[in-house]
Amino acid sequence: MAGPGGNATDASYGYVRNTLQNVTSARQSNLQSNIHQTTGALVLTFPSSVVRLRPYALAGVGALEFDPTGNAGGFIPGAESQTKAAFVYGGGADFKLTNHVYLRAEYRGLVYNRPDFGLTSLNSDVTAHTAQPSAGLVFRF
Repeated sequence: MAGPGGNATDASYGYVRNTLQNVTSARQSNLQSNIHQTTGALVLTFPSSVVRLRPYALAGVGALEFDPTGNAGGFIPGAESQTKAAFVYGGGADFKLTNHVYLRAEYRGLVYNRPDFGLTSLNSDVTAHTAQPSAGLVFRF
């Protein structure tokens, strides 16, 4: 018998240090930045013939804050923190371990305008894409 489908919402926060972001300008440079990711998405869960498996798709919006670290080897004078709007999409599946604990495998994609860190010389007017495969535990209440 197929498991039920349904809708949910997802609020997520993520942090990563982008160690060598190649920045397009008159000269090639690297700029190290901390990236804070905040997103909200609608999640659609699909029926499954496998009782313990819950496949889903998600789509939403969020913000990416790019914060230059100022560390040697990844610093450009005058670079400032910058926030960019992002579209998030993805999908995955939850595998039921117990009534309240699931193992999750997920892919998220983020689409956004590439940051220029407030420097016109770094403005490339390019749309960027970040792929984020992940695995983890989900706790349902």
